[in-house]
Amino acid sequence: MRGIMRRNIMNSLSLLTVLSLVLFCFSCANTANKEQSALTEPPARTKIVVRTTAVPVPEEELLGNLGSFVFEYETIHFEFGSYELLPEAKSALKRKAEWLKLHPRFNVYIEGHSDSRGSERSKFAIGDKRAEAVKAHLVDLGVDAWRLRTTCLGDLWPEDSRRTERAHALNRRVVIIINKMSSP
Repeated sequence: MRGIMRRNIMNSLSLLTVLSLVLFCFSCANTANKEQSALTEPPARTKIVVRTTAVPVPEEELLGNLGSFVFEYETIHFEFGSYELLPEAKSALKRKAEWLKLHPRFNVYIEGHSDSRGSERSKFAIGDKRAEAVKAHLVDLGVDAWRLRTTCLGDLWPEDSRRTERAHALNRRVVIIINKMSSP
């Protein structure tokens, strides 16, 4: 009986180890600087709409019992194989930067995504470059770099899993997740 229990425990631990290695292999290499290391890992997504107005909104009203939310007012999309910001993306990021400057108690996670075409390496590389392009633009617009952390998910979390041109276009995006900073 003990031998069976020990074997089951060992099998479970082996499975967890293998899953951890698989997740590690698919994660993006992120060259976050030391200032970014104070940020916690991205929380579970909670989709709510944030209106980017010029008036500060009380944090309690924004979050309620939530710890984070997705900036879903405008999505940042990209052309195939590109990480160049489109004019509408720059306009949306300008509004997001203004909102972020009015709400300095929030961190930002910038997730780069790609469509399903290409090698795993290329999908993660382009997703990472998209996230970095958004970060650089937000910094140029006056958002403190230490508040911004990038990551990429390649094609792991598609907006639309179909293999159509429209679905590919929807999946070439950056998602911005807002997270309240923890108190010191």
